[in-house]
Parts: sequence; C-alpha cells; structure tokens
Amino acid sequence: MVVGLPGTGIGGLYYMIMIALMPVRESWLTIRGESSLARWRFIGVQWSMVAGILACLWLTMVGTKTLLFSMGIEMPKALVRMKQAHAAAAMEETGAFIASAAWASTLNLLACVLVVQMLAIVFRRERKPRAA
Repeated sequence: MVVGLPGTGIGGLYYMIMIALMPVRESWLTIRGESSLARWRFIGVQWSMVAGILACLWLTMVGTKTLLFSMGIEMPKALVRMKQAHAAAAMEETGAFIASAAWASTLNLLACVLVVQMLAIVFRRERKPRAA
C-alpha cells in the first residue's frame, strides 16, 4: 500500500464532488420550502473545508516544487540533479505529472461508481413494505 496526501485519493475526490453538488440539492429543497438557514450554514462549512483541502494541496505542491528546485532536484525525472538552465522544462513536466495523477484518481472514482451502479442493477431486490 502506498501512502499519499490526504484528500487526493478517490475518497477525497468523492467528498469534494458531493460537497460541490450540495447547493444544487439544497436549492431544490429551498424551492419546495423544506430547507433552513442552518442547512445552508452547514453547506458553507463544508465548502470552506473543501477550499482548505484544495489550498493545502496547492501549497504542498508549490512548497515541494520550491524545495526540490532550491536543492537542484527536479521531478519526475527520477529525482536526478539538473542544471539551472533546464529547470523551467522540468517544472513543466512536474505539472503534467500532477495532472496525470489527478486524472488517475478521477478515472478510478468513475470506475468504482460504475461498478457499484452495475451491481445495484444486477442484484436489485424488491423492497418489502414497512410494517405500520
């Protein structure tokens, strides 16, 4: 098992997508008269947590790049020492490396959701009426 940054896996991605969709659902409930100010406050708190996660991830990326650049080490070229003249090209490659990791998490999440939905269709059970 590989240890990574919190919030960067499929669980963190799923959390952020669900938080992004909360205002859509709550708007529908507001139109129907079933919402409250407390529920909107809760959504605001969740959005601020997502903003904090994204800010921390961005700061981690910038800090890591800056630290490695100051040491003369560039990613993802197997952490090999490079001359300052090649630093700009290496920094661009690092951005592509990070973007590919984000796409991998997104595709992994979509695959998991697709499999769960397919299994739900295949193994659908009839609901039993509740006892009164």
